[in-house]
Amino acid sequence: MKRRVCLALGSFSLARIVLAVMLVLIIGKVDAQDAQDFPSLRQRAEDAVKSMRPDWTLVRKDEKPKQVIYQYGTVSDGVNLSIFYGSSQEEAAVKMKSALKFLSVGPGKKITTLGDEAYLWQSERGPFAGIRFRKSNVYIDLVAPSIDVAENLAKGLAQFIQKK
Repeated sequence: MKRRVCLALGSFSLARIVLAVMLVLIIGKVDAQDAQDFPSLRQRAEDAVKSMRPDWTLVRKDEKPKQVIYQYGTVSDGVNLSIFYGSSQEEAAVKMKSALKFLSVGPGKKITTLGDEAYLWQSERGPFAGIRFRKSNVYIDLVAPSIDVAENLAKGLAQFIQKK
């Protein structure tokens, strides 16, 4: 009788371990998928801006099926953020290329720390700076009141984008 109880407890313990491992794997998979879907990425972008500067209020939000444009804060102290969510890496690359065509002074200094392609620029007329980057199927263009704010926000957003 004692032997059956020990076996039952031993298998119960093993079952709990297996269940715990399965839950960890499922939760990890859900988190990775959440970071990749557009509504979750938009929410994480909103949260990142709010946590960085709680005093900035959302002034404008323009949502389209594959793109969202945010404006937070004021003209002199705020951030403009555009997120394009393509169905493929190629679509994001085409979107970035078409956006870069309209620039009169070029995309900026090439940087290699944010994704598949990225550029940093700083205004000659003020403290504003911006980063344009593409990672996987996402293209992000942001303008911030300083290089530090632009880099921190871009790095925070890039960590949520998974390879597709």
